[in-house]
Amino acid sequence: MSESRLERLTTYQKVLRTSLETCMDDYCAALNTHDFVNVAPYFVAEPVVWYTNVEIYHHRTLAMHMHNVWKDIPDEVYATFGRKWPVISADHATCCYYFRYEGHTTEGFIRKFGKGTNVLVRQDGIWKISHMNLGSLPKDLEKQLETEYSTVEK
Repeated sequence: MSESRLERLTTYQKVLRTSLETCMDDYCAALNTHDFVNVAPYFVAEPVVWYTNVEIYHHRTLAMHMHNVWKDIPDEVYATFGRKWPVISADHATCCYYFRYEGHTTEGFIRKFGKGTNVLVRQDGIWKISHMNLGSLPKDLEKQLETEYSTVEK
């Protein structure tokens, strides 16, 4: 008996999702090296990156922003969790997730949570982030996540 179209599609979707999860895992690992040379390959040439208080449209500006974060939190560790994939196709995907970053500043240890959305495109077989939107959470949800996910790995 041959595999049905639905089974093939389901298998293909699983393969795509696995490759996307690997991309997100590898991006987080690259981010935690605190070296933009390792981070840059995960973005398209002209990404659109929105943080709560800044919009970025070029690698150079993104590199400067990340270097400033790494300067302020030299031992920062970043992780994502609770990933959802509302859109997955052969060349486009959207990932919605929570993130956590923690480390030491001049004022002591901090741990913060937020929410993010990444739009990924596949270029020459490689997933890259074309848009990233990171934002803060309401305080009550941040407290809940801190309780539930304070030691989450990804």
